[in-house]
Amino acid sequence: MSVSIVQREKHRNPVKEAIQLCAGLDALKASDKVLIKPNLVIGANKKNIPPFGIVTTSRIIEDLAQVLHDHGCTNITVGEGTAVLNDIDSNTTKGFQYSGISRVAKKYNLKLVDFESNSFERVELNGHMFNISECVLNTDFLINVPVLKTHGTTKVSLGMKNLKGCLKYSSKKLFHQMGSLERLIALLNLNINCDLTIIDGTYALEKGPTLGGKAHKKGLIIAGKDTLEVDMVGAAILGKDPKTIRHFQEYAKEAHRVVDLDSVVVKGLRINDVAEDLPWEFDFDHSFKQFHITGYNMPSGIDESICSGCLGSMEIVNTMFAKDNPGMDLANIEICIGKNTKASESSKTFLIGNCAIKANEGIENCIKIEGCPPAVGPYLQTFFENTLDKRRSKLLLFVRLLKNMGFRAGLYNEDFGLYEPYQTQEFDLNLFR
Repeated sequence: MSVSIVQREKHRNPVKEAIQLCAGLDALKASDKVLIKPNLVIGANKKNIPPFGIVTTSRIIEDLAQVLHDHGCTNITVGEGTAVLNDIDSNTTKGFQYSGISRVAKKYNLKLVDFESNSFERVELNGHMFNISECVLNTDFLINVPVLKTHGTTKVSLGMKNLKGCLKYSSKKLFHQMGSLERLIALLNLNINCDLTIIDGTYALEKGPTLGGKAHKKGLIIAGKDTLEVDMVGAAILGKDPKTIRHFQEYAKEAHRVVDLDSVVVKGLRINDVAEDLPWEFDFDHSFKQFHITGYNMPSGIDESICSGCLGSMEIVNTMFAKDNPGMDLANIEICIGKNTKASESSKTFLIGNCAIKANEGIENCIKIEGCPPAVGPYLQTFFENTLDKRRSKLLLFVRLLKNMGFRAGLYNEDFGLYEPYQTQEFDLNLFR
């Protein structure tokens, strides 16, 4: 097999070019049920959270839909299981809108499926039972369309990790709680067969999946019929040695394969000509740095138990607090997240989420933010009340309540300053419309 690398701007339909170079549709019959699995990690509002490098572009899905129609396919579904985060109104329907895929579905008569609202099949992975979407397991031809990202836990988030979106939301959380995330990703890929993987490298994201990650314009399409080979090429383009990616190694061991980039036949552009070494480790306190907040400690390191739910809640609260209190000194507080974090007994400590609370049961006087993940409203109130004087806390919480009411009514969208790095023509929101 081969993996193709194509520059978007040099082709009228770069997806078609990439697929042709790797013979990606050779096994596809016009009568097959086709399922496209994009990467829609959240459903947000483009006015306050830029989608660059976070979600699959609608332009890639549109180009792919055109290729499939030209091939004679008429039974085409786009399926996803976006993170359910009620505080930012995130769900799969919002994810389709956020990425612009809803428009493409109408234009090309594609069915949109929310995995969370459909049936699941229970599958055993590493001695535990998980729910995998029946829609994924029962399709004739599965096309995996991840985004080119580094990741704070797994170093990269590409085709193999994108299949985690095929799980029921409760199973996604369980993946992190079992303490073997990368092995479970590998085993999941043994149970889900991708017929074609196309990495959307329009933008590459560093330090995913956090909002502190920075997107870089790459303009690449990477495609192939073997997900491991495609992911090895994607990792190399992100500046990462594929041999250092643990879920690659776990998968190769189980599938009796070898992680060897030299064995991959690359067509089109050369890896070395487009590679860029992007950082991958989490930046937990990016919003505090952005608004010059001091006097805090976040002892959490790389931890497989830290899921996007808890991380997302923490980022939202940190950003709101920092924006409301720029330049504040927090007077030596500690913020702990994940089940492997250990709180000290010398600081005012916030334990974020049930995992952190359980991991620090023996430490007294900690401020517990319960939930899996914690709801932003109670979390925000607890944080404000324990870091600000009573009068200021009440005032800011009242203002936050009014803003939230405006957000729910569609009358208010908050500017968190996340668009600041993207004020050039390279970052085009039309690719998500």
